[in-house]
Amino acid sequence: MMKRLTSKKEEQKKAKKNQLIIGIALVGLMILSTFGIIVNSFGKEKENNEINYNGYSFEESNGFYILTLGQDQFYFKSNPLELKGLEYESNYSKSMTNYAALPLYLDSKDQTSYSELYQNLISHAQKIQPGCLNEEDCANQDYPIKNCQNNLIIIRESENNNIYQEENCIFIEGKKEDLIKLTDKFLFKIIGIDK
Repeated sequence: MMKRLTSKKEEQKKAKKNQLIIGIALVGLMILSTFGIIVNSFGKEKENNEINYNGYSFEESNGFYILTLGQDQFYFKSNPLELKGLEYESNYSKSMTNYAALPLYLDSKDQTSYSELYQNLISHAQKIQPGCLNEEDCANQDYPIKNCQNNLIIIRESENNNIYQEENCIFIEGKKEDLIKLTDKFLFKIIGIDK
């Protein structure tokens, strides 16, 4: 079979036609992609996961439950509704005003609980920094040793779930899997969400 001979003019015409088809296809694809993104973003707004707990609205976003109170936003790792069944002993009277404009020290090996306390209290305390209740807890670390005359929150693993107060110290103790939940319950109470 012989290939049909074409002139340069015909080849140029065919190349322009192909370019036009490809260009139109690309523009159409871009328009459809943009439209898809816009439609998808509307869908996400409608999927706003809002949880109501004790008269407060929490918005679920990126694995956190966010509570907005005035200018403040508080971030919690635990679903507030699921915490209703958490069993623990509680005996403390601290509130957010006890931390206002004062230094706060955190003694915790549980990084998630430490981070959550830091995130939620940093805008209220004068400063937040690591501290230790005793020297054994500060082995190989250069943290200040504090006592219960200072605002100190101690988070420890324990067999029993407890949140209690000794002078200005708050002890959050519990099973490893419950420490962040207990931290959230502590924050709920000092913020005023739980009574």
